[in-house]
Amino acid sequence: MPKWFFKCKLHFLCVGLSLPVFVAWMILSPLSFRFQDVGMAWKSVAQVTGLLGILWFSFALILSARFRVCEKWFGPLDQMYLFHRKLGEVSFLFLLIHPIGALISSIIMRPDRIADLIIPGRSLPVTWGMLSSFLMIILLGVTLYFQLKYHVWKQTHQWMGLAFFLGSLHAFFIGSDLSRSVFLRVYILGFAVFALGCFVAYSIFNRWSVRQTLYQVNKINRLSKDVMNIQMKPKGKSIHFFPGQFIFVRFFLNGTWGESHPFSLTSNPKDLFLSLSFKVLGDDTSDLYNKMTVGTEVKVEGPFGSFGKQCDKAERLICIAGGIGVTPVLSMFSLLSSTQCADVYYSVKQEQEAVHLPELFRLQSLCPKSRIIPWVTERDGYLTAEAIDTSSRLTPFDHIYLCGPVEMMENLQNQLKKRGVSSDRIHFESFAFR
Repeated sequence: MPKWFFKCKLHFLCVGLSLPVFVAWMILSPLSFRFQDVGMAWKSVAQVTGLLGILWFSFALILSARFRVCEKWFGPLDQMYLFHRKLGEVSFLFLLIHPIGALISSIIMRPDRIADLIIPGRSLPVTWGMLSSFLMIILLGVTLYFQLKYHVWKQTHQWMGLAFFLGSLHAFFIGSDLSRSVFLRVYILGFAVFALGCFVAYSIFNRWSVRQTLYQVNKINRLSKDVMNIQMKPKGKSIHFFPGQFIFVRFFLNGTWGESHPFSLTSNPKDLFLSLSFKVLGDDTSDLYNKMTVGTEVKVEGPFGSFGKQCDKAERLICIAGGIGVTPVLSMFSLLSSTQCADVYYSVKQEQEAVHLPELFRLQSLCPKSRIIPWVTERDGYLTAEAIDTSSRLTPFDHIYLCGPVEMMENLQNQLKKRGVSSDRIHFESFAFR
């Protein structure tokens, strides 16, 4: 099969899961009947958007559960999370169109039923649907338009599960096409129940249901006023990882286990310890920076991702790191052989922010065919594909690795493609999980 198929397999799977719903819905009543007039057309739009909205929301919840096997089927977790977020937005739009379509249809066809659709309590299934819609609108509005603290953001996502549960109750008791089709009822109900089970297990009870490995902090290095590197040793069995992968970690601070955060590993996969670096970006990471001590216990989940999995087999690598995005590059660089070529572009806003530069130069001494190119945007301007091509003389055989701010990665990807670099040779990692 062509490579583009594997890159879009989540999209194809989503379409494939939707087709049985659409076909079963059309079999129940012909389209000529469903769209015979304006009122029926709006009713039909409300029905099909409701069915697909529940199905897609279920799939989005399943993807968010961090099943390790899903990475083998669908690709790295960071890419799945991006698809999960987009699918969640589309399903929310469909679930929003659903009540609007139902209301317009009632205004045209059954004005006497309008009160049942807008006054809570007159119909229990309708009330469940109203509560679900209002809760989703509030939660998504707060998430999109307010800069929430990390733990508050996670709590809003937990309440999203309640909104989905109420919406599912509405769908199965409202007396619509689901009540007329055994297939639709079993198909949609199966996805909804499985999705809710995944959500409850991984979002609410993940501290007990998720397999985690226990480590202990044995070394701390505060590289700057807002960047810290920590080293952790296993308290028993250790994890095995590829260069460039990331883990979810929870630290035991202030007498309790904190929230789970994703961090890229900076250590060599052959090391007996794990190391990671992070930048203070909010209250949680600020607490970690200020309160972390040697001996702190850590629970590790993972590893995830495939960003640098094949880096040790590439003839030449071009690594482009923006700010704290240098962390997976450190792990990849540490595994390169002395015969491999690598150009590492380390882009920071100000020179003093390049806190990992000494470590990069140390690794360069072990890999004589490599180059370290510091790039300070206040001095050199934004890093461009033209500048990279001028310095590195890009070839069709190079593998390019991008990790940094989303806008930077998107701009460089577009610029590199315009210069003839194949998308198959551009690898990127995104931590835009929120």
